[in-house]
Amino acid sequence: MGTKCALVTPSEEIIHVYRSLREAARNNDTDATTVGKVCNGTLYSAKGKIFRLIKNDNEIIEIEPKYCTRYTPICGINALNSSIIYYDSIKSAAQDLQVTPNLISKCINGDTRYTVVKGYIWRRYLNNKIIENNLPINDIVKQ
Repeated sequence: MGTKCALVTPSEEIIHVYRSLREAARNNDTDATTVGKVCNGTLYSAKGKIFRLIKNDNEIIEIEPKYCTRYTPICGINALNSSIIYYDSIKSAAQDLQVTPNLISKCINGDTRYTVVKGYIWRRYLNNKIIENNLPINDIVKQ
């Protein structure tokens, strides 16, 4: 049996518990090494998802982040099912989704030509809150 970990929200509420890093990776379309780096604080997220190591009683093991904290965290709200993915920066989201960073930036800044990029509505994410721009998310999801 491997190291237990959990998929969590940015406020560290547990969404799902996995028996191992490998199981978490397999169920979230990433690899165990990347999940491990997120769990130990080297990376902010893996494929937009946040993982934490947990104890046997499902209590999250606190870590000190080692990733760069000078960037503004962002989130992408899926335009079809409203699921949310999280990234530590526009650059990391762009690399993961294979899109140019300026498209995500235009969406975040409210450019009406870029309301949805790669199927996601992009916004800044600070203090566990999504920061709206001039284009409300609910109006875009209804389109």
